[in-house]
Amino acid sequence: MKRVGYKNLAILSLLILILFSTNIFAAGSACPPVSVDTFTVCPGESIFDTLLYNCQNVSDPQVSFEIYQGEGTLVSEIVPTADSIFGYYSYLPQTEGDYSVIYLLVNGLGDSSFYSYTYTVYFYDGPPTIDDQSFSSVSCDLTALRNLQIITSDTSDNDFQYNLLSGIGTIDAQTGILSYQPDTSGTFQFEVEVSNSCGADTALITDTVHLNTPPLVFCYDSLVTFCSPEEICFDVYGFDPDSDPVQLYMLEGIGSFEMTSDSTGTACFMPADV
Repeated sequence: MKRVGYKNLAILSLLILILFSTNIFAAGSACPPVSVDTFTVCPGESIFDTLLYNCQNVSDPQVSFEIYQGEGTLVSEIVPTADSIFGYYSYLPQTEGDYSVIYLLVNGLGDSSFYSYTYTVYFYDGPPTIDDQSFSSVSCDLTALRNLQIITSDTSDNDFQYNLLSGIGTIDAQTGILSYQPDTSGTFQFEVEVSNSCGADTALITDTVHLNTPPLVFCYDSLVTFCSPEEICFDVYGFDPDSDPVQLYMLEGIGSFEMTSDSTGTACFMPADV
């Protein structure tokens, strides 16, 4: 059997000790939180990750924490009191998908460790959009609240809310129902904003309200003296304060009624003996 010299045995033992020590460092000195992470961001937003590297003699000049391979930037912060290095990673993705980054950690003994990370990126659809909208109403009473359902377009999972920028009344942030009390006939305008974490859009909301007041009727009212029974005829006039078209009808009574124009008519009757 071949005999191993003491010198060779000592060298072999030293190599085993160094290898064992290096493996312990590589396995336990770095403590990143995760090796796979998923981000859902708005288009044009960066992704961020914070990593931690622990080792002794962290202030040694050869200690480093950097990106070995992959896109993005890593800013390192040494914390000597905790024997730690923090790594702040950021990257602005241009498309959805998986991004791989390999980090290189070097300790005070010059030992290197590599950590591979995969970041999966999904995009929200972006900010919601809203178009100008118009409403109208004809009512005999303006004491009731006007409730207008504002509609927006947003197909993403990114929650959005409504906000009333100008105009009277209030708007429900979740449902988009705009409520207000008109005080007269006319046109009322509102500026509404819809927004989510990706941005915002605004629209002009117009509501035309018409108060329809009752029409008025003016009839013949006079004392007439006759020597003998004789047919009596008189004009009847209809008038609408809102300038709406009117139509006259004879609902009850003796005699007859005939329309002579859109708003006038003639009523005739034969009075009974008095």
